[in-house]
Amino acid sequence: MIITKIYVRPLENPNKRLYGVASIILDEILAINNIKIIRTKKRFCIEFPKEKNFRETIAPLNTETRNYIETEILNQFFIKQKRIEDNDENK
Repeated sequence: MIITKIYVRPLENPNKRLYGVASIILDEILAINNIKIIRTKKRFCIEFPKEKNFRETIAPLNTETRNYIETEILNQFFIKQKRIEDNDENK
């Protein structure tokens, strides 16, 4: 399984926890939307879509897969965030 597309939308005015939202496409056949990019006290991480009872509706079944998805999304998030900051400085 590989991530074939990543869409990241940093929030213009992040709150204490939520900094952006991402969607990914796996193997050009499966989309996962509404993945939250959050900041905890220690680091940035992702949170998969959840039901009202706080159970993840989509969840990687092992740490390796979760880390792969998280790393790819956060890399794109930081790249996009840097571009936005650079554009703001050039205005």
